[in-house]
Amino acid sequence: MTKMTKKVALTVAIEAIGESNVEAVEVLQNMIAQLEKRASAPKKPTKKQVENEGVKEAIVTLLTNAEEPMSATAVGEALGITSQKASALLRQIDEVVRTEEKGKAFFSIAR
Repeated sequence: MTKMTKKVALTVAIEAIGESNVEAVEVLQNMIAQLEKRASAPKKPTKKQVENEGVKEAIVTLLTNAEEPMSATAVGEALGITSQKASALLRQIDEVVRTEEKGKAFFSIAR
């Protein structure tokens, strides 16, 4: 069974109405077109996502200049952010490699 979305519900309604009410079918088809237009619209990044891009660049610079892998806590302290935020952003950066020593995660730049 497929998920019941607005588009699927409108399509079912169009099929149920059939040709008995042409005007209603046109309105429903217009609603489907509006849903598709909204879904295909380009999405702008949020204010927080834009801010995080700058923090990610700072993380990459920090790890590039570091002599040894750093923990998320150390990265957070160096940049003035929480260790949770540092950890989340570290996982989003493709060139960052995660290693584990004695159950503690360390991050470095892939070389």
